[in-house]
Amino acid sequence: MTQARSDNKPRRRPRVLAVSSGGGHWVQLLRLQPAFEGCDVTYATVLKSSRIDLNDDNARFKVLPDATRWNKLKLFWLLLRIIMLVIRTRPDTIVTTGAAPGYLSLVVGKLLGKRTCWIDSIANVDELSMSGRKARRWSTLWLTQWEHLADPDGPLYFGNVIASDDLMRDDEWDQDPEDELDVSRIDTPPPRPKAIPKSEVAIPRVFAVSSGGGHWIELMRLHPAFDNCDVCFCSVNEGHRKGVEKAGYRYRRIPDLTRWNIGKIPWSFLVVTRILMRERPDVIITTGAAPGYMACIAGKMLGIRSCWVDSIANADELSMSGSKAMRWIDLLLTQWPKLATNDGAQYKGNVL
Repeated sequence: MTQARSDNKPRRRPRVLAVSSGGGHWVQLLRLQPAFEGCDVTYATVLKSSRIDLNDDNARFKVLPDATRWNKLKLFWLLLRIIMLVIRTRPDTIVTTGAAPGYLSLVVGKLLGKRTCWIDSIANVDELSMSGRKARRWSTLWLTQWEHLADPDGPLYFGNVIASDDLMRDDEWDQDPEDELDVSRIDTPPPRPKAIPKSEVAIPRVFAVSSGGGHWIELMRLHPAFDNCDVCFCSVNEGHRKGVEKAGYRYRRIPDLTRWNIGKIPWSFLVVTRILMRERPDVIITTGAAPGYMACIAGKMLGIRSCWVDSIANADELSMSGSKAMRWIDLLLTQWPKLATNDGAQYKGNVL
């Protein structure tokens, strides 16, 4: 009789803690939702408003502090919050698409005996991200989304977060293979090409700006379009300066900005405007997010042409920043043909 009651007892659903930072990392985590069907899932990310993106009304949602390796105090606070989260949710498995919140979740989970899975961002085409490389020792399952980066000893490849019907056939790519970016480090542009003498032709001045992470990686992959231009790169991380200046370009750092720290908006706008007035570019190119948006607004006021290249992570719809930037820019580009419209975003190819 006791055995019968045990057999009829419903099985406990597997508990999953799905963690990521914001932006493209969160977009990719959302595309894993079908894999969590039948599980008791807790989602955790850095933006409170991301709750509306979930398709599962029964899933729990937690907000974590946003932190990077450039603000050590916030990293410590993030670590404490993650420890509390893992202890309270008691997951069987922790799954993450990065970056800092995901990495620290794997560390805590592994130390507490949890199964862990790292899925490196699809933006890391040429090499694994720095967090992804460090996550190896803390991952029960270590995955890349690019088959050519897979190795028998890891990372493994089982597919990517972009549905098969989103991908283009080989004959639909309009990118010349010879134009692909070939760099030893994805966060460093290749050496600056020899400039054309000013006596022959005026050299276009380009201001290339983005936030960090995948936005910066995508900006780097636009480098072939900047041949024979006078380029100033601009981003939020001081760590990019050495590689950019070594390649012969100028680098400007601007304050990191999101719509959740609105107190920084006036200061960030003033810094961007001051840089633009000094650099006097002919065109602004940005892959987002908030720093690029600020640059486009300032550029519009200063009469500078601008181009917004929406992140490839936005496969289902344009990003919020991209949609808002339309009134301030001269050219809005999407990296997905299905999102192109006659009176909105245009499609000219993608960075992969």
